[in-house]
Amino acid sequence: MHHYTGTDRLDRPGNPVWDRPVSEIMPTVFHFSAYGWIGVEIFFVISGFVICMSCWGRTPRQFFVSRVIRLYPAYWFAVVFTTAVVVALPGVWERLRMRDVLLNLTMLQSGSASPHVDGVYWTLWTELRFYLLFLVVVAMGLTYRRVVVFCCVWGTAAMLAPISELRLMILIVNPVAAWFFIAGLVL
Repeated sequence: MHHYTGTDRLDRPGNPVWDRPVSEIMPTVFHFSAYGWIGVEIFFVISGFVICMSCWGRTPRQFFVSRVIRLYPAYWFAVVFTTAVVVALPGVWERLRMRDVLLNLTMLQSGSASPHVDGVYWTLWTELRFYLLFLVVVAMGLTYRRVVVFCCVWGTAAMLAPISELRLMILIVNPVAAWFFIAGLVL
């Protein structure tokens, strides 16, 4: 709903979907769907909670394998299916080079400044960086105290990263999304 009725882009005259401001066409729907952007952030909070809770008693290898098994098969299907649709229906989305499609299969396209097969995959890069950071805690042995220290260290790094202007630190720490995952870990 948010993408079709709740964005500022669609609340302008001559927009590509409705041709006039969606708040004029569907005022009640617009006022509710305008908050749809919160869904991704809530998902990150839930992810922080679920990943932390599901890692108790697991080895780093078990954690890694569980993430790969849980995410990659469905993701690979989605990338292949979307690519097939784009090839079959040219003009709907831009057709990517085979190199970019293959890079998309790794979930590392955002980190490589390569285009997404589908724009919604940006969230997976954010999730992947969280998993890799949390893998450090799992490797050290997951305890309540270590999770608290991790949250404090990550939160401090998330505050300092933007002013440090160190690109690698910003990439690893992910200061924009860090707070949502930290909130989930705290819960």
